[in-house]
Amino acid sequence: MAGTTSIRYRVRLRAFLALLALLGVARVGAAEWEGNVYLGEGPTSVEDNVERFGDVVVRDYRPKDTADVIGLRFTQWFPERHWFGLAADISVFDPMFDEVPPGQSHNGPSIVSFSALAMFRIRFLESVRFPVGRLEAYSGVGPALFWTHFNSRVRRPDGSIAYADDSSTDLGTDIRIGARARIDQTYGVFLEYRRAEYDTTLTGDGIRYSPTFKSEHLSLGLSFRFGHSGSE
Repeated sequence: MAGTTSIRYRVRLRAFLALLALLGVARVGAAEWEGNVYLGEGPTSVEDNVERFGDVVVRDYRPKDTADVIGLRFTQWFPERHWFGLAADISVFDPMFDEVPPGQSHNGPSIVSFSALAMFRIRFLESVRFPVGRLEAYSGVGPALFWTHFNSRVRRPDGSIAYADDSSTDLGTDIRIGARARIDQTYGVFLEYRRAEYDTTLTGDGIRYSPTFKSEHLSLGLSFRFGHSGSE
C-alpha cells in the first residue's frame, strides 16, 4: 500500500510540474486568454474521518458534509488547436463535520487548492456575432496541490486535553466538466461540475488525523475573455 501511494504521488507531482512548465513556455501573445470566477457548493465525503491518540479513536466525525467553494481560474487557449488549453486554478472550501454521536461538536479543515489543468472544449452555434460559438462544452483534468489546515481540542484517554494544530500540502487530482453560454464575445456564464480527491496527514500534541477527502462541487461562474481579436 505504501509503495502504491508513493508511485501515485510521484506521477501526480510530475504531471503537475509538466503542466506548469507548459504554462510557462506558452506563447502569450498568440493565445486567447480567459478568466473565470465561480461560486458553488457540494458534498465532501471523507474516508477515515477520525482523530486518534495512538491507536485509540478520541473523536469520530460523520463521513460527509456540504461545503461552499469559491474559485478563480485563468485559461490559455491555443489558436492553432482551439479545442485545447492550459489552466491555473485556485479555490477555497471549508467542510465542517458533525461529531458522532451528534450534538457534541463539529469541526473541519480549511482547504486551499492550486490546480494545473489540461482543458478541452467543443464550440457550438458559431456565427458572425459569435465566431467562437455561442455555446461551449468543456472539460479539464490535472493534478492539484491541496493545502490543508486543521486544529482541534480533544480529550486524551487519560483525561488530559490535547491541542492539535497543523497544516500540510499534498498532491491530488482535479476533474472539471462544464458548459458555457456567451453573452457577447467577451463575457459568458457557465455551470461546472468538479470532483477532487486527495489524502493528507495532520498531527499535533499526540493527535493524528489522516483522512482521504473526496469533494464534488456544482458551481456557477462568470467568464471574461481577453487577448483575442474581435473578428476571430
